[in-house]
Amino acid sequence: MWILVLVGAIVVVGTDALSPMYRDGEFTYDETFWNEDNPVLEAEKLLREHKENQELVKRIGSSYYQIIYPVQYRQQEKLGISTREIGTAKSLDRSDYRHGRAQTGRHFQKTSLYIKALKYKFQLDLELNTQLLAPNLIQKHYLANGAEQITKQEVEHCYYHGTVKDYPGATAAFRTCNGLSGVIHIGNETFIMHPFYGGDLSRKHPHVIFEATKKIKQQCGNNRDTEWGLGRSSGF
Repeated sequence: MWILVLVGAIVVVGTDALSPMYRDGEFTYDETFWNEDNPVLEAEKLLREHKENQELVKRIGSSYYQIIYPVQYRQQEKLGISTREIGTAKSLDRSDYRHGRAQTGRHFQKTSLYIKALKYKFQLDLELNTQLLAPNLIQKHYLANGAEQITKQEVEHCYYHGTVKDYPGATAAFRTCNGLSGVIHIGNETFIMHPFYGGDLSRKHPHVIFEATKKIKQQCGNNRDTEWGLGRSSGF
């Protein structure tokens, strides 16, 4: 089941209406997986109840985007979207994967994401970007009274990068701490994906994906003077 979204309307398209590019090939999607619940109702509910989702859709500024339900595939099983490790290898249980029990702050070194969106089917083969964060990150905050506050804390490392299967030269980068946020670059096309706010972030959690055809109005949440490393910036 697909949900195509035009401004002001959510349209459901059945699989019979899809072109051959959408049809299942080597991907092991089964339609019963997608049809267990009504994903349209969940997407409409989150869009209606959370202002953050309304603002997200508004910021896209495009006449077309799509609501999708990404699938994570690891250890030969379709899982929820969380990439956090669950206990130790000896104590792993399939139900733990499905229900997100006993999750740790660590994330799996490698994973694969399956995304059916727009005119594509993506298999993203991702691994943690070990070069992104310094091991001893220090944050310096300059308060309104001019005081300097230094904090040293372990940052949750949920930043992945990788490739797109069957698309030579294509790349992807995602943050998975709270849903799947990231970009996919294929040739001269760039696709941006964000999770809807709210819900339980299960494997049925809706995400928004759209093609970046023009600049989007964005701003950083940091409105204070912060020094990262040796350089100082106002606002970041």
